[in-house]
Amino acid sequence: MPKLIAFNGPPGTGKDTAVDITFKYLRKHNFFGKKFSIAEPIKKAVHNFYGIKYRPATIEAIKDKPLEELCYSTLREEYIVFAEMFVKARHGLNYFGNMAVERMKTIEKKTPVEDRIYLVSDAGFDEEIKPIVEYLGEENCLFYKLVRQGKDWKNDSRGYLKDVPLETVLNAGSKASFELEIQRRIRKDFLGGILEL
Repeated sequence: MPKLIAFNGPPGTGKDTAVDITFKYLRKHNFFGKKFSIAEPIKKAVHNFYGIKYRPATIEAIKDKPLEELCYSTLREEYIVFAEMFVKARHGLNYFGNMAVERMKTIEKKTPVEDRIYLVSDAGFDEEIKPIVEYLGEENCLFYKLVRQGKDWKNDSRGYLKDVPLETVLNAGSKASFELEIQRRIRKDFLGGILEL
């Protein structure tokens, strides 16, 4: 049974939506999905530094808009600068992957659940994914590459993963068709198709 289902794709391809769909779909079939963000420490540090106190839904909606309190930079730009030019430059490219594994261990210690499945919407660096795959076991990890017309990596430091097998999912833009496609993929790949719609 998978311990990790991760989505990889440029901004605007539906990664967070895919995690939400997967979370609801697994819960409907009595499996325990845990939404997990590799980038959570980056976001918290940047928000604390600038005194950003918006609600998560608001932050998601404005993260690509220039903000006065950031000297007209965007939150996404600040996340990238903090992660790439400060933390990774000082502590190595796999730092956030190692940190994610430690956070997983803490979660597992606090709330032991045998069939927990981590649902990740921000898998974008092989160096960060490698420690997670080593910890959970490659055979327990599913990765989906999300593709959507007009969406690319030009304003992002991440890219498509190269060191893990990726199943491609096309997001044609219709929420209903995307939801059905994600459910179909999870049903097919999760436990060899045992789940039914």
